[in-house]
Amino acid sequence: MKFFISCADFSAELYITRVSPFLGGEIFSTSPKIKNSKCIIDLTKMSIIGIPSFKNLTKIFLYFINIVRFIIEQKIDLLILCDAPDFNIPLGSIIKAIAQNKIKIVYFIPPTVWAWRESRKTLVEGFSDKVLYIFPFEKSIWRKNGIFIGHPLCKIIRDEEKIFQRNKPEFITILPGSRISEIKRHQDIVIELSDIFYKEGEKVIIPTNFPELFSKKSNLILIPSEDSRWAMRNSKFIITSSGTASLESALLGKPAVVFYKIDSFSFEIAKRIVNIRFISLPNIILNNTIYPELIQNDATPERIYSEVKRIKDRKFDMIRQKLFSELEGLEFKEIAEIIRE
Repeated sequence: MKFFISCADFSAELYITRVSPFLGGEIFSTSPKIKNSKCIIDLTKMSIIGIPSFKNLTKIFLYFINIVRFIIEQKIDLLILCDAPDFNIPLGSIIKAIAQNKIKIVYFIPPTVWAWRESRKTLVEGFSDKVLYIFPFEKSIWRKNGIFIGHPLCKIIRDEEKIFQRNKPEFITILPGSRISEIKRHQDIVIELSDIFYKEGEKVIIPTNFPELFSKKSNLILIPSEDSRWAMRNSKFIITSSGTASLESALLGKPAVVFYKIDSFSFEIAKRIVNIRFISLPNIILNNTIYPELIQNDATPERIYSEVKRIKDRKFDMIRQKLFSELEGLEFKEIAEIIRE
């Protein structure tokens, strides 16, 4: 059996690489990190760029054409789409039209239609044989061909806890974002915050793939993004701009503050099309303010620092347990079996 895995971002890559060893057969992919697969084109670097330039758009289009050609010419049996809806929805639609049901399509972690662009639901259900969703509240959305598999982070964190010893927290971890455009917007906030904590004698770690943006600050500890969960596990508290990292924080039982800034024009548009009250996943899942959220003009170093001081000594063990009970699902081997069926 031949599989093709289309993956274009870090979190989906992290999750599917835990599933791929159980698939068997011959696997091709768009990520060099997916185990047991041959990487045809590396799409994962594109996810950290932000808004692509015309040159990058041209490159993405050529990647798209080459991937479609490869899937058809190699007579792939099963296409696995992982998140990245802006790339994978067109890919799934094209393969469905060309292959005429000869290629099965599984969407592993579908788009967040519950947050915005609900019209994508019809498109995804139109070409997918199965939709493997990770949030329990999505049951009412993916009724046609959906299967709840649980959130992979639960299993990953449980497995890591068996390996890594819990140490006394030593750091403050600040996660400024994964895309370079996000990090540049948050750069000044992060630097000012680090100065505040440094004066208090605290060590600040920043996991990032763009260390050059912070290299002039000698008081910062810079580590690769892939080591972020190690830093978070050993942190007193966490300040993050990422929805996924906020969930990781909660599953690790850590206090956290969430912040985010975008340009004013995009923010005005987002206010009109986004259908959710919160931006952080623990708050969304439990429909409650678990972590403070500071957005746009509220996302200042002073406000973030104030919220940190307010919640830094709170215990989040009950929240952690509640999230695990909501989100824990199947083993990775079981997910692979569902994909293959």
